Amino acid sequence: MDSWICTIVAGNNAFYRNTIIWHNLGTSNDRRKAKFFRSKFSDRQSSAVGSFIPVAITGNLAFVSGQIPIEQESNSIQVKYKGKVGRDISLEDGQAAARLCVINGLSELKQALESLDKIKKFVKVSGYVNCDPSFTDHAKVINGASDFIVEVFGEKGKHARVSVGASSLALDSSVEVDFIVEVWC
Repeated sequence: MDSWICTIVAGNNAFYRNTIIWHNLGTSNDRRKAKFFRSKFSDRQSSAVGSFIPVAITGNLAFVSGQIPIEQESNSIQVKYKGKVGRDISLEDGQAAARLCVINGLSELKQALESLDKIKKFVKVSGYVNCDPSFTDHAKVINGASDFIVEVFGEKGKHARVSVGASSLALDSSVEVDFIVEVWC
């Protein structure tokens, strides 16, 4: 089983402030290999637009509302990956969009829980892909989200999932992802 440690970088440097770096120490047989995942989390208020909350917690479950691929550093809502996957953007860009959606969702979850250490297990991920009716690689696009979650959270990142094609998404986003996590009470 992989071992992970988390370093939270604080301080006055605007680029590194509120950055979480995940260090994969590898299996007990291979501790020399290390992977670093740096995810920058925003201090700004939620990017939720509409009559909903970004995270709803009931009992030991946290439901993260749909996230689109918005750059956290921007002061306005700027969708980084727009258009239909397979027509306007590549499959690989769709996967990157799905990963960015997860990062945004984790940012919202961190604000709600105060710490991502409270995540016990990812339960379900739902992914929506803006595409033409002939596009059939929805699962490959949403693998960008699922693979990232498992890379960062290891065994507790394994989850059930659905991937669906949509004729359009909010703000012409290419991908939208929501998820449910079990949290420590």
